Amino acid sequence: MSDEKFRACLAETLKWEGGWSNHPKDPGGATMKGVIQRVYDAWRERNGQPRRSVRLIEDHEVEAIYRENYWNIVRGDELPHGLDLAVFDFGVNSGPARAVRYLQKVLKVKQDGLMGPVTLKAANDADPLETVKALMAERRKFLNQIPYRQYFIKGWMRRCDGIEQACIVMCGMPVKEAPVAPIADADAQSETQAKADHEPKEGPSSATVAAGGAAAGAGGAMVIPSPPEPVVQTIDALSSWQTIIGTGSAIVAFCRDQWVAIVITIGVIVGLTLWSRRRA
Repeated sequence: MSDEKFRACLAETLKWEGGWSNHPKDPGGATMKGVIQRVYDAWRERNGQPRRSVRLIEDHEVEAIYRENYWNIVRGDELPHGLDLAVFDFGVNSGPARAVRYLQKVLKVKQDGLMGPVTLKAANDADPLETVKALMAERRKFLNQIPYRQYFIKGWMRRCDGIEQACIVMCGMPVKEAPVAPIADADAQSETQAKADHEPKEGPSSATVAAGGAAAGAGGAMVIPSPPEPVVQTIDALSSWQTIIGTGSAIVAFCRDQWVAIVITIGVIVGLTLWSRRRA
């Protein structure tokens, strides 16, 4: 059963991961069937194989990487039908630790990014359809705050729509909307397979994510707490205040330095005058 679940979810994800992509704005870089070059290099090295272009990746390698780096990390075998795809595809595109953390947010359990027994129990006790819809809503919110979203947001949203439809069907429910399909040309799908694994920078006290996403390799995880509410409402406002404060500090420093120079100069002149009078 587990192999059947994995292959069914992988088939849906690969519809959106397409073929070859090397979009200049994609932080993942060169990608083939959703596997980026550095992940492929790491996997080949772990298996005693020499490095080579990810464009040459074979189907059995694609399957092994997806299983090891994503499916096993989110414990897809133990998730309900439909929710397994929602978490798995989120993990492929944005990192398994992040996918688990957002699932935990929806389930209202500790957000540590680790798929443990508490999270699994909550996932299996909840209504899978409602959980899928809530998780996909959180995923869309996350995608809409990524710094480079303007290049890929349409593709990401289309992918979310298609994946959500597939999840609903896996939950045993009909889909009322017209089917959402990826671009027919697999090599033109860079907008749907671009890696979405960036969040706004947080304060120094925040924890970091370890190896969570296609760019991370093995897929370990740590929690990222939600960033605190900003003191000012916009980046522009923040920049303006920083500019004012910085300018004021510079003026004070300049005046202070000038007065120090004047005092030193006066002291030197007075000293030289007294010294000259004594000699005379």
